[in-house]
Amino acid sequence: MHIENVEISGDCRLAVEKHEDIGTYLTLEYINRATDQWSSDEDISLDIDKEKGAEIVAFLTEHLGL
Repeated sequence: MHIENVEISGDCRLAVEKHEDIGTYLTLEYINRATDQWSSDEDISLDIDKEKGAEIVAFLTEHLGL
């Protein structure tokens, strides 16, 4: 397994896991910070499939002139 990351902020990143036998997985990972002292921070991981990845690239291309 090989992992690559792009840090968006200290609490948010894009992560790619490449597996020789089962393929490649892209996730958006971030920490949902607790709003009070009685709650805990929560690690969130959202899967990004090929279609959503293409939508994100199109969005960035349009709005950032990539």
